[in-house]
Amino acid sequence: MAAARDQAARILRSEPDSAENDTAREAPAAIADSIRAQLSDDTTSRRAAELPERPAVAKPAAPAVSAKPAAAKSGKRKFVLMGVAILLALAATTYGVYWVLVGRFHVSTDDAYVRANNTLLGARVSGHIAAIFPRDNSIVHTGEAVFKIDDGDYRIAVDAARSRIETQQATIDRIGRQIVAQESAVEQAKAQLASA
Repeated sequence: MAAARDQAARILRSEPDSAENDTAREAPAAIADSIRAQLSDDTTSRRAAELPERPAVAKPAAPAVSAKPAAAKSGKRKFVLMGVAILLALAATTYGVYWVLVGRFHVSTDDAYVRANNTLLGARVSGHIAAIFPRDNSIVHTGEAVFKIDDGDYRIAVDAARSRIETQQATIDRIGRQIVAQESAVEQAKAQLASA
């Protein structure tokens, strides 16, 4: 095969350089065509010779299939498809009811801002809050009471202060009586001094 290619290449290369001789040009072209045809014949015959012979095998006959199993199979398929369709419809209905009752009221976001007027409130005294007077989202004006502070701790403190005052007053009264007693003792000592 390689020799045939070399020969075709030599024939094509050995073309005459003169443009006047048309027959000289056609002759090598005809030879090249014949060599190409011979090469293609050699190639196909070699390929056929290289391939092993295969025994002729007849296709197996398809078994006879009755129409009843096909009908039963399509019946099962319809049953399964109907079941899947019913499950999908049930899931869609469940989701729809959930959305109507709950989902449409639920708002969620990862990037949210809340605009509100915030005011800091401070009390003159500290304590626990007993009551909140304004309702939600109501307007509060200056001077209105907003919270009531539990006064239990302050009542206890007032009672303790009153008892301390009473104790101090009792001490003052006792000291006052001691002064009167001491004055009478001084008068008695002066009288004894004058009589002696």
